[in-house]
Amino acid sequence: MWGLMSVGPLQPVLDVALSERALQRVLLAGPEGVGRSRMLARLGGLTVSLSRGPLVPQTLRAMLGDFADDDEALAQLSAAPAMSGLEPDRAAVAVELLASLLGIRRPGFRTAKLDDDSRREGACLELARWLVDRAQAGVFPVAFDDAHLADDEGVAFLEALAQREEPVPLVLIVSHDAAVDRLTPAFRARREAWSSDPRWRRLEVRPPPPAELSQVLINAGASADQAAAVVRHANGNPGLALGLWPQVREGAALEQLPVSLDGLRLHRMKALGDEVLHACATVAGLGGVAPLAALSTIGPALPTTLSLALSAGVLRVEREGLEVYRFIDARMPHALAAVLPPAQVLGARLAAGAWAVQALEQVEPASFPRVAPVLVPLASPALDGATASLWDEAFAMTRGGRAETISRLELAARAAQGVRRLVLLRRIAEVKLFLGLPDEAIAVVASAGRAPNTPAQPWPEGAVGRVLAAQHRGVLDRWDTLSLDEATAALELVRAECVSYLVKKEDTQRAFAELEKRLARLKGAATPHLWIRWAKGWSWFASEILGRSAEAMRACTVVRKHVSPDALAADEDAIAFVRAEEVATASIGQLSRAKALTDEHIALADRAGRLRDACLGWNARGIVHYGQGELPAARKAFERSLELARSTGWLRREAITLHNLTLVLSELGELDAAFAAETTYARLSVLVGNHAGKAEAPLVLAGVELARGRLKEADALIQQARKVAEANGWDMLVAQGRSLTGRLRLLRYKAAGDVLEVTKAKNDLLAAIEVLEERSLAWSEDLDPGEVYAAYALALKWSGQTAQGKAVVTSTLARLPVENVVSRAQLEVALTLLEGKPLEPALQWFEQRGFKRRADLWRHL
Repeated sequence: MWGLMSVGPLQPVLDVALSERALQRVLLAGPEGVGRSRMLARLGGLTVSLSRGPLVPQTLRAMLGDFADDDEALAQLSAAPAMSGLEPDRAAVAVELLASLLGIRRPGFRTAKLDDDSRREGACLELARWLVDRAQAGVFPVAFDDAHLADDEGVAFLEALAQREEPVPLVLIVSHDAAVDRLTPAFRARREAWSSDPRWRRLEVRPPPPAELSQVLINAGASADQAAAVVRHANGNPGLALGLWPQVREGAALEQLPVSLDGLRLHRMKALGDEVLHACATVAGLGGVAPLAALSTIGPALPTTLSLALSAGVLRVEREGLEVYRFIDARMPHALAAVLPPAQVLGARLAAGAWAVQALEQVEPASFPRVAPVLVPLASPALDGATASLWDEAFAMTRGGRAETISRLELAARAAQGVRRLVLLRRIAEVKLFLGLPDEAIAVVASAGRAPNTPAQPWPEGAVGRVLAAQHRGVLDRWDTLSLDEATAALELVRAECVSYLVKKEDTQRAFAELEKRLARLKGAATPHLWIRWAKGWSWFASEILGRSAEAMRACTVVRKHVSPDALAADEDAIAFVRAEEVATASIGQLSRAKALTDEHIALADRAGRLRDACLGWNARGIVHYGQGELPAARKAFERSLELARSTGWLRREAITLHNLTLVLSELGELDAAFAAETTYARLSVLVGNHAGKAEAPLVLAGVELARGRLKEADALIQQARKVAEANGWDMLVAQGRSLTGRLRLLRYKAAGDVLEVTKAKNDLLAAIEVLEERSLAWSEDLDPGEVYAAYALALKWSGQTAQGKAVVTSTLARLPVENVVSRAQLEVALTLLEGKPLEPALQWFEQRGFKRRADLWRHL
């Protein structure tokens, strides 16, 4: 029976989660009042109600429980079981990140050094980790009720949570209204994607039969006739029927009672009196959030009247840089929408808008980010289109790479013309690309059409000009000084970046080649920045995707030719450009030059006070030291990078640096420490959505197991990684797996003498060599060409082809850069073995530099 219903159709999902210990995903749809919330209440686990506020902070509040103030919230976070398993420093960062979701930020926090996007990413990752941690002990259902109210950030968190793959019985239930017109645009788009994903189960809650619903009312004290009448009046909606019964019991006439849940909410509001009803309807007409001072402008008595709504639990007071009233139930504004005549709502909006315009005129630029979400939408009805567009742009500048930024920029672009319109479209496309929507970004670029060559728009005067000027604005954002040709080239550059993101090789090459010709004709102040950004994108693609390191270096050389050292050092993308040049330089074996570039990188980061970029610079320094065979220096550099990553809560970079540190620890023979570090990398990769880690981690762990002599365990890890890499088309990881398999077979041959293993090893090593040849023997920290070719030469010797083995070594040595010392040293060892000379003298180079793993490998071979 509905009234006694347990978890109904969700029970099989819970059972599967427990038996398979795997995340289960459920879309639970149903009309409002049909019983979705009633079903979720019986689940146990955690239920997050979006009718009480935005998804992400509400999730944390549901996890944390009640707290009196910020200090108590921090204390409860610190004492949470999810923090007890972390190292003290890591736990402190986790607490700070989570606290930021509640608006708690303090200058002494180490995470204060993070930019907003990184802080938000880290906070959501920690929140997801906490939810997963709760599922370690058993089935843990997490239900997001009324998820159709989710904002952009909430939908993004749901998507990230749905991508988790830890082996825990976590059940993600997204409960939403079946009526499409009630869905937020962000949720509607994501629901469509989930509906076509076979990993999601789609369940629907339907109203109970009238007889069952009548019985529930009879059990609550209604007579059979009363129950039947209420059910008919409610059109079978159980939530409405149960809400109407107390009033019928008190003698209310059914024909005078509402026939919808919104009507029921309105009916309850009317019970507070017409004055309170109209006051709350005014707040609803302002979007459901209203500053106290604005309400006083509309009607001096409004704040006093609304205090009754506060006492009744209809509204709450929040301080968001301003003191504002907000509905506790996010559905209430919809219920109150028709209470006031349209003319009265418009009058309230204009009065509040006039107040908001004055508030914006007086706002300090430093406080604008906090008040913009309330003031800018409120002011819009009282502003002319051009001024509203400027305030929308200023608001968007405070939101970073968020989905909500797009809607603000789109509003700003409607009234923009000429160069400014192109600038705004470019920024919309950039945010879409940042959010992983390259096709949509390309469409935005295409929508620009041919812009008229209108005179440059002057910088605005007044408060909006001050706010815009105080914000960080790159040279491409200064539409008052940018030429039409530069703005157009910047748009085309974004399109090229989108095409490269989609890994369309021919289209990407064509797009960047055309841009190079276009940039060569430009002479404006923004042209140096365009060159830098062009080279950053093209050199990365040429090196990492096409395997054309020489072309990547040519692009960097072109920029050094067109851009002065001073202009390069001052550019906002200078560090990213130097990073791209580091990768290209190291891959072609110019390690001394690469080391000098890391000096430049770190100096630029230190000068700008950008700890994230310094973290990247030290990681790059470690890679160069590793390539030069300087293991202690590489270890120190990676440890410094790791320290910076952990000190700022940057989990993604912590993961990648741990991976690189593992390689050094393996070479030093610290195999237990290496295994632990790479295992942590694997766990963090899942946390941050680094899907390549599913292949990278097993391959590195396999290398550690080979060094331990555990061939069976290594083989299992290699096969696991190769399956993932081949399914995703990750060529370099497939090559790394084939190389490891070849080495494994050679070790088996040495142990058991099975010549068939040598034949198979040659095939595996040749497959890896084919990829290396496509990339012109480019060196990387994960796949050293010297080790692959040297192992192949030995396989040739053991199959009776010693002369061919020597030829392979000799020709490879002739092609490898002189500075690829580690690769060359391994080939020299292989040549020693091929010629039958004593091995130990040839291993001196490795022994002196601490390469215990490779020295032991060659002794085994």
